[in-house]
Amino acid sequence: MSEREDFLSKVQRAADNAFVGKPTEAEVICRFHQSLPGEIRLDLSDQRRVSVANTAALIRQFQLKPEVIGGNEAEIQAATIVSLMASSVAIVREGSGFVGSGVLIKPNLVITAGHVLGNELNSSQYGVVSGNTATGIGVKVKIVKKHPQFSDLGGTFKNDLAFLQLAEDLDPPAAVAVPTDFDGAQTAQIVGFGNSTDSKGGGMKRFANLAIWSLECDEDPPKFSDCAKALEMTAGDPLPKDNLRIDSGNRDSGAPLFLVDSEGKLVPRGKSAVTLGITSRYIRHPGEGSIYTRLDRHSSWIATLP
Repeated sequence: MSEREDFLSKVQRAADNAFVGKPTEAEVICRFHQSLPGEIRLDLSDQRRVSVANTAALIRQFQLKPEVIGGNEAEIQAATIVSLMASSVAIVREGSGFVGSGVLIKPNLVITAGHVLGNELNSSQYGVVSGNTATGIGVKVKIVKKHPQFSDLGGTFKNDLAFLQLAEDLDPPAAVAVPTDFDGAQTAQIVGFGNSTDSKGGGMKRFANLAIWSLECDEDPPKFSDCAKALEMTAGDPLPKDNLRIDSGNRDSGAPLFLVDSEGKLVPRGKSAVTLGITSRYIRHPGEGSIYTRLDRHSSWIATLP
């Protein structure tokens, strides 16, 4: 067996493993990455968060049974993955580099988590980077401002939102969810640039599907005491296994949580995905689920943005 034939054999075994049972599209992609031998695995440092760019490259290269992945040719599917996630952007700050994630909701407007800005509200210090890596200075920012009711008293974030108005347009913006988008929602997808482990891997766009645990944080008795009733939601790993748990990572703060259908596919609206919420904080510790600020519950604030 030639080196090329051996390589393709390993890839095929990984692909076969990915299709055991009736997996969703996202599960197929993640399983495929996880099943690849280490010497040929493309960017999956801890097998939790999959790189958007490399997922598209893999689908193009190996054309993974497109009838299962989504019924389209591999090239089209790869382009769809990248374009639907394009509204997830990275926020950089002079002297600090990459500081957090965000989502483009208008060609010149990004929403992120309020705490990403810290105490630095000088717009000239910031840039917004699109694409799949958080490198460079990005598009310049004209205005940065936190939600007027943002609070971090006692180390707990409330109304954890902020916006950045850009000096130039980017494309494509995401759609902001409306209340009916939450009806029956069970799964969502985080797309951010945060660390793929607790301490490394930040700066590359990755995604993962999460189970929605609570849409309202209205359980009685409260299941997550730090979650603001009716204003926030929680999501986490649908199938926790050992220490390998899917969750948001450090510097995913501000990353969008996109709407996903019952088959695990992003729900398109126009040219981009539908944003349910913005990543705020861990429930307790990394891997144990996270809290997201619902955008539909802040629609009046969003309507006032430039």
